[in-house]
Amino acid sequence: MDVNDPQIWVLIGTFSTVLIGVLTLTLSLTLRTVRAEVGKVRHELLGEIGEVRHELRGEIRALGADIARVEGVMNARFETVDRRLDGLDRDVTALTRRVMGEEA
Repeated sequence: MDVNDPQIWVLIGTFSTVLIGVLTLTLSLTLRTVRAEVGKVRHELLGEIGEVRHELRGEIRALGADIARVEGVMNARFETVDRRLDGLDRDVTALTRRVMGEEA
């Protein structure tokens, strides 16, 4: 049998066509599977990011409330200290007037 026989060329052509077809089908299915999996991963990541964003916003709100509460406590303490300083200032003024001989 020579390579010039038509049957040999038909077999070579058929084998090449089948090989290219199988390769194309395999590559196409693999690509479709990879795209689907990447889509699933992207969807899951977006969901996770949304959950983290929601939790972070809640934590920021809670932190803001804590800061507001601490600010209220600090303002109340500062007002108490201011009243004490006003009383102390009044007492020192009275003592100074008494020691220096000024009449009130």
